[in-house]
Amino acid sequence: MNRRRFLAVTGTAVAAGVAGCGGRSRSADPDAARSRNTAMWPSAAKDAANTRYAPGSSTPTSRSVDWQVPVGSVERFPPIVTDDGVFVLSRRELRGFDHDGTERWTVAIDADEFVRGAPTSQPRGNWVALGDSTGRLRLFDAGDGTVVFDRAFTSALGTAVVAPARTRELYVATARGRLHAFRRTPDGWTERWTHDAFGDVDVAPAVGERVVVATTAGVEALDDGGAGRWRQDLPEPAVTRPTLVDGVVLVGTRGHRLHAFDVETGERLWWRTIVKDAHAGESIEGIAATPERVYVTDSRACHALGLADGGRLWRHHDWEHSFGPPVAVDDAVLVATDDGLFAFGPDGGPGFGSVRPDPVQWRFTPEGSPRALAVTDERTYLTVARRDGDVLLALG
Repeated sequence: MNRRRFLAVTGTAVAAGVAGCGGRSRSADPDAARSRNTAMWPSAAKDAANTRYAPGSSTPTSRSVDWQVPVGSVERFPPIVTDDGVFVLSRRELRGFDHDGTERWTVAIDADEFVRGAPTSQPRGNWVALGDSTGRLRLFDAGDGTVVFDRAFTSALGTAVVAPARTRELYVATARGRLHAFRRTPDGWTERWTHDAFGDVDVAPAVGERVVVATTAGVEALDDGGAGRWRQDLPEPAVTRPTLVDGVVLVGTRGHRLHAFDVETGERLWWRTIVKDAHAGESIEGIAATPERVYVTDSRACHALGLADGGRLWRHHDWEHSFGPPVAVDDAVLVATDDGLFAFGPDGGPGFGSVRPDPVQWRFTPEGSPRALAVTDERTYLTVARRDGDVLLALG
């Protein structure tokens, strides 16, 4: 099986099928299941490989609002979308909705349980996982919000802590650098193994051909049993989740640097300083990766690079507005900024040297400031901050 095919399976379809926790019946058709798995947005970075890439999806044609619901005071975490519903985390609440926007349940988050990480699930998952700074991991039933698993760890769960992958498996990273692998059994969730990474962990791991952990000191790859396969030092702490695409590991670090490694051997393939000018944002905001391109945002620009060698393709600057993490679809890359939702053409504009090369296909400007988005084969979901209360929009 070639690398691209393997990642297409492990990064999306294999993440299905966690048993238990209620939920509706599932189709036995494996092709239908694979299609639905690819179409969902079950974690902050789309899939277990953290690609932020939605193959088979395109930009919303009408960009009309199908429905909108109030969601409290939202963070910059995208909604997550599974076969069982749409789930949004605010500063004090986790909310579950039906796909038509009907509110299903709300769970209060205590003030001392500061949640720095996004909720996560699996494409066909009937649970929603959430970790907090007290070291507590909870899995909530997608149907009614009841707690179906509750585990306390010895240190805070880092920025984005849960990476679901492979059938019935769950990976949890704590801030002090310990990675825990769980498996769902008929008796509940059991711990398979733990691994102590070199350095503190502030971002979620990635799972595909390897389990990859990015830390304050470097990047490390493990096999399915938790044994280390390779590790590489990084010149600065990682600020993005590791991303696995087409046999390549991508990690963004402080200093606007993007590093690429071979997922099997750990060989450093290339690295780039994304931007050096005085108008650059403080750090890389996020990565979206397809088998051909890598899209990177800092807080003031969106950049497009070639996956093979990191060659610069184009960039779009807006020195007055803040850019969130990018999302790649088949015909564009989408970026939520505080001045609207932008769609950039994958081929960009006249050239990288231009300050504003005009890769913009369209711009959607709702009332308020967009915060984060998720894309499925049916809708684009966008959280928007407003003075009179934040909302979740579903665009057709």
